[in-house]
Amino acid sequence: MPCKLAAKCRGENVEGDAEEFAHGSSTTGDGPDDGFRPEKLFSIDRVFINETMDATHLAEFHQVEGVVADRNLTLVDLIEFMRVFFKKMGIEKVRLKPAYNPYTEPSLEIFAFHPMLTDGSR
Repeated sequence: MPCKLAAKCRGENVEGDAEEFAHGSSTTGDGPDDGFRPEKLFSIDRVFINETMDATHLAEFHQVEGVVADRNLTLVDLIEFMRVFFKKMGIEKVRLKPAYNPYTEPSLEIFAFHPMLTDGSR
């Protein structure tokens, strides 16, 4: 069920009973309707940082942030979501590395290599 739901959220055609994706239906196994709604929220922002500029770091950049909330989501769902996100921008070479960030758990560093901007050897 979570894989089907993730695919449906990505806009893919998923075979299944329409009731299977209805919130609070008896087929979801979530019990009575408690008011929870799955949600996806994203923003693309221009970010300014007060740091010294050098050849590899500017004082401003664009950042994508998002929240996906649903029942029974796992890190595997997040990883697959990020791969689909980058693939839709033409970036298929993606590497993920576990990372520590005190404000998010679990955390990953994502390295994406665009074929026109890198030689792809990394």
